[in-house]
Amino acid sequence: MEQFKIAILSGKGGTGKTFIAVNLASVITNGCYIDCDVEEPNGNLFFKSNDDEEQIVTVDIPIIHRELCNNCRICSDFCQYNALFFLMDRILVIENLCHSCGGCQLLCPQHAIQYTKKTIGSIKKGTTNSGRIMTGILHPTYPTGIPILKELFSQVNQNTTILDCPPGTGCSVIECVKYSDFCLLVAEDSLFGLHNLKMTYELVKLFHKPHAILINKFISESFIESFCTKENIPIIDRIPFNWKIASLLSQGKILVHEDIQYAKVFQKYLNKIEEIYHEETSHS
Repeated sequence: MEQFKIAILSGKGGTGKTFIAVNLASVITNGCYIDCDVEEPNGNLFFKSNDDEEQIVTVDIPIIHRELCNNCRICSDFCQYNALFFLMDRILVIENLCHSCGGCQLLCPQHAIQYTKKTIGSIKKGTTNSGRIMTGILHPTYPTGIPILKELFSQVNQNTTILDCPPGTGCSVIECVKYSDFCLLVAEDSLFGLHNLKMTYELVKLFHKPHAILINKFISESFIESFCTKENIPIIDRIPFNWKIASLLSQGKILVHEDIQYAKVFQKYLNKIEEIYHEETSHS
């Protein structure tokens, strides 16, 4: 399947999303793992990539030329993000609110607006035995990682890509869902986990993405199972509490590299995902 993109989602942190994403990526031949949690990437704790290179990511920020500006306020009235506003006798720019849409420059009748580049983060790229590894890193001073995500996605050329998404349902998660072909929702088997899963599930439904749920930290009386039965959501598997897995994770080790049986398990997960994808898309 050409450029099949699987988003690994969770409604909250600590569900095991990165654990699932890293191990899925490790059983793919010549695939790509993208750490989309640009505010707190941690996939690099498991992948020891070779030949790392870093790419700076910038955005366009407006500069007002005072000698040309006549304070007509067309630009500030247009800006929906309040990045431009009139104060005292001049137009001011709040860089962290700017979405670099270019509208202010297009509308300025005095041609008083130009753009400059502002660094907001970087992308680290490398390779492992499993394939390509890409990590987005957002500078703490910038409020959104979407420009970094768009740059990451523009560089994907592998057949299968695993997107290790941020937790929650914010703008960065929405960008990942939009880009993906299939959404795998990793759910922690608790009432709190169920509450957050429901929000993520509504987001996936909104974009009509083929999806399934993988229950992590499974217990005998599952809150998640009842929800899946009610909503008719396919369950890929139920992973119980396991001290061996926890110990390997704490050492920064990848489970499928340490245990051949788990490599077979995660390969079955990939096969099941593809099966569900074909089944759902054939009916649409």
